[in-house]
Amino acid sequence: YLELAVKSLSIDAHSSYAAALPSAAWRLIRLLNLVKDENERVSVPGWYDKVENLTEEEERVLEEEPFDGESFKRYYGAQSFVGGITASQARKALARRPTANIAGIWGGYTGPGSKTVLPKEIHCKMDLRLVPMQDPEELLGRLRDFLKEKGFGDVSVEVETMEPAARTSFRDPFAQASIRSGESVFGKKSVVRLSEPGTGPLYVFTQRYKIPAVSIGVSPPDNAIHAPNESIRLDLFEKGILWLAESTRTYLAG
Repeated sequence: YLELAVKSLSIDAHSSYAAALPSAAWRLIRLLNLVKDENERVSVPGWYDKVENLTEEEERVLEEEPFDGESFKRYYGAQSFVGGITASQARKALARRPTANIAGIWGGYTGPGSKTVLPKEIHCKMDLRLVPMQDPEELLGRLRDFLKEKGFGDVSVEVETMEPAARTSFRDPFAQASIRSGESVFGKKSVVRLSEPGTGPLYVFTQRYKIPAVSIGVSPPDNAIHAPNESIRLDLFEKGILWLAESTRTYLAG
């Protein structure tokens, strides 16, 4: 998770001076257009070098995952998926595609009415989600080198958080115990998701100590995750507790 800061002046200037003085805002726009191309791919050289393709078995599991593309778009008010991809392609992208997301941009005057200002600096927060095998330290270095090569070496790139990706195979005994336990608690077939694009220090367990890690989800699709009205049904929350306990019992029982 990064914060970029583009500073072009020492003080804000009157907007009439935009004919002669550099604009931090336009410079940031040009920088962001360089980072990601029109095909929604990160343009930094080597960014995808370590991204692995899905195996045939993973492809099969992914196809079995319920995904209603139309409902997904309708809930978020989207007319189409990014780049015009299909629902099947969107499901695969959510499971394995790195992202370069702009979380927010601010600077200058954004209040009511007008103010003729040429801002001295503009800020941007970005989150770049990685997939297994991608090294955040390496990619951060590649990003800095890329910006420097393109003439943006003076732009401040501040790291707020950074975590390597982590994944446990669904074939792992602990994952299988969790799958069976979910079916026992809910009385329905468990849905297996190859990847959950959340953020956390799971890599400490999976990579450093070789301990499998599994995430289980019990909230409905309309839980408005990370929105002001995020919610979960209490009955599902209680079953999630039972699921965790049953997963541990099943795994220890062999």
